[in-house]
Amino acid sequence: MNKILLPLLALILVACASPKVTVVSEVTVTSSPPTTTPIPTPTLHPQFIDLQAQIAASGERFTLTSDGTIQDGAKTVPGLSVDKTGAITLRGLSSQVMLDAADVSFDDEKGVSVKGYTLDEATGLWGVAQEIVLTPSGIGFELGAQIEGQPEGVREVVDILPSSMWNTEKKADYEERIDPTTYGFAEGETRFVYIPTEDGKYRVELQRTSDPADVIAVFSSNDFVWKISEMVDEGGDLVFLNAGLIVEMRGGVPVNPSTTRSAGSRLVDGFYEAIQRNFPRHQLYIFVSKDGKRGVQFNFTATGDGTDGKGYIYFRDVDRKTVRYIYVEDFVNTPSFVQRLH
Repeated sequence: MNKILLPLLALILVACASPKVTVVSEVTVTSSPPTTTPIPTPTLHPQFIDLQAQIAASGERFTLTSDGTIQDGAKTVPGLSVDKTGAITLRGLSSQVMLDAADVSFDDEKGVSVKGYTLDEATGLWGVAQEIVLTPSGIGFELGAQIEGQPEGVREVVDILPSSMWNTEKKADYEERIDPTTYGFAEGETRFVYIPTEDGKYRVELQRTSDPADVIAVFSSNDFVWKISEMVDEGGDLVFLNAGLIVEMRGGVPVNPSTTRSAGSRLVDGFYEAIQRNFPRHQLYIFVSKDGKRGVQFNFTATGDGTDGKGYIYFRDVDRKTVRYIYVEDFVNTPSFVQRLH
């Protein structure tokens, strides 16, 4: 009996000592990817698309990107940008300029060009292109930018170039004679202006900068015709009082009339005999200040019979060495600031 129980008891003990094993079935869970809202592609303006196509058709060098920059290969073209509507803007000048697409061209060999402007490759800055209009006599007007507030095509004349046929002395004399400061205007008080006319021609005026309607001189043939009535400063005095040889006045007349008269005969030095011979209507006058205390003597020499107001005004400048002269056509009724000496 004991022999049977001992083996049976041993089996029971072994079974109780075995570890407990739990079987868990494997479950695979598949999660769906997060749902995303697609970002719509921005719709470009038709004019922008057209410009983009035009630039692309110019060759392989230039491209217009969707953000409005114009690329020259890996470099950005300086100063040019395009807005969402396809409008081109030129920056880098004193003010931004809206450009017509027809005035901007792209070429793989020539690069980018803008009508009326040039790009300085070294600085990356744009400037107004030099444009010179020549007169039949060879005098050149270098045109600047459009003048703001004036009709289309009205541009500032940034320089007046004497004829290349003239010698050095004549060029220097001409440059001095057309300079408004020679006659007493302040620097910047006036400016030369190019004005296209309806007949396809043009005229050049000297305008007062503060008032374009105040025309002081107009170019004609190869010289300017000055308007003596407009040659006054802001105080109402004739500008010659800022540039000419001053004569002391008292009570509206020269302190020493005899000296003034004798000086008048020597006023034009070497010009005098030729003037007397060719222009017999040669008279001495004096410009008088508003307070009557100062004056500048001058000679008016009529080019005709003296009745049409056309002729030359000669006066000596402050250094007592140089005789200045201008041509006028409005000396018929002498202004109130002019007195005749003899």
